[in-house]
Amino acid sequence: MRRRFFRAATLAIIAGLVVAFLFAVPLMEQVYTDETEKRLDTALALIGGYPLPEGEESPCRLLAVQAGERLDGEIRVTLISMDGTVLGDSRADPAEMGNHAFRPEVAEALETGRGDDIRRSDTTGRREMYRAERQTLSDGTEVICRVSLSLDGAGRVQYLLWGCGLIGIVMGLGVALFAANY
Repeated sequence: MRRRFFRAATLAIIAGLVVAFLFAVPLMEQVYTDETEKRLDTALALIGGYPLPEGEESPCRLLAVQAGERLDGEIRVTLISMDGTVLGDSRADPAEMGNHAFRPEVAEALETGRGDDIRRSDTTGRREMYRAERQTLSDGTEVICRVSLSLDGAGRVQYLLWGCGLIGIVMGLGVALFAANY
């Protein structure tokens, strides 16, 4: 009788933990994605208020670099002309970047004023979330301001959760074994 109870309790603990983690992992990924969206929306709002810097370089190039630095260096900032030409980027040389008019988030922003996408970046090779918005710079120039942030952290969160789940299962089994022997 005691062994039957032990087996049932052990199976119940394992099943409960597995089910909990099957729900927790996608939920945590959604929370991470939602937080990334909020950070990108905040970045877009901040960039819209920055004045164009003066200097020998292109003002849009300088603005993208300065905005990227002000945003902790994690958020990538790209300023794109209405024809898709990259005017400035916080991480890459605009001269080496192709036309962005057909990137999903840029095409949507050109059409509706705002666009979003999640994909692997051609420049960085990482999975990134993109937000683009039509903005008017302080000199009156209309551009598409695009910001992006890596979603690599979501994968790290998933691995961490599964590791915690495995530890929980092992600890649950240990408790069940201890309880079954007393």
